[in-house]
Amino acid sequence: MRDIKSVEEEIEITRLIKSLAQTYEEVAVLKIQKVRITVLTTRDFLKRVTEVYYEVKKSYKNRVLKLISKKKKDETIINFTTLNKNGKTVTILITPNERLMGEISNKVFYSFFKKILEEKTDLIVIGKVGKDLFDSYKINRSYKYFDLPIINSSTDILKPIISDIIQYENVNVYHGKFINLVNQIEVLSSLSGEVLEESTSQQQKKNSDFLFEPSIEEILNFFEVQIFSSLFKQSIAEAELANLGSRIKAMEEVTNNTEEQIKYMLNEKQTISKAVENRKQLQRLAGISLWAN
Repeated sequence: MRDIKSVEEEIEITRLIKSLAQTYEEVAVLKIQKVRITVLTTRDFLKRVTEVYYEVKKSYKNRVLKLISKKKKDETIINFTTLNKNGKTVTILITPNERLMGEISNKVFYSFFKKILEEKTDLIVIGKVGKDLFDSYKINRSYKYFDLPIINSSTDILKPIISDIIQYENVNVYHGKFINLVNQIEVLSSLSGEVLEESTSQQQKKNSDFLFEPSIEEILNFFEVQIFSSLFKQSIAEAELANLGSRIKAMEEVTNNTEEQIKYMLNEKQTISKAVENRKQLQRLAGISLWAN
């Protein structure tokens, strides 16, 4: 059986852990209150924009294919974009810079990890947690690394990353998505005008015709530059919101667990105190019996 001093020390340490967890939780709550409405509102808006982006890109592709069909094969140069793309695909992982973000970081990483084992693409890792996980698995793949920009980062701060990824034909991003404080999920988003989420099947069934003004090239270029940047910025914001939600959940679990642990140790302390007191009482009784004899 342990002594009272060691139990008291462990109680103090556990109370300190509880206090730290509550502080982390309170800070995360303050942050999430500031950004939650903005991120969710922008999510709904950009979801519709992405659907339009998909339709514009599909229309442009159909137009190019029609032009190709009218030319000889040796005169044909297939290009379904208004930018000078490299024809490659890049897979991006977004994780936090900080630890103690709950389980969402691992969930996002394992989805990303499974995908890159199946497909050989260029890789970009954003956030120190993702870098540490990637390096710990000793994956024999090269990648580019960037620190995670703070939430609501300006386009200027994101510019180095955007300049790097905008050259790719296909840009797929793995990040967390906030559902509620109890549930945060990992998702795959496309920044290249491809609908990858639940609306894919319904969206791809559409076969609408559009009139473009001033021209389809100018409109597609707007989507490929301006909307592309907005979609990437939203991916960063989505990841941060999910991280905050996951931290609140994790810190709440830590708080509850430490409270239970403190209760257990207080009971243990009381048991030890009683045992010590009983031992002293027996010693006193033994002493009295000796004097009586």
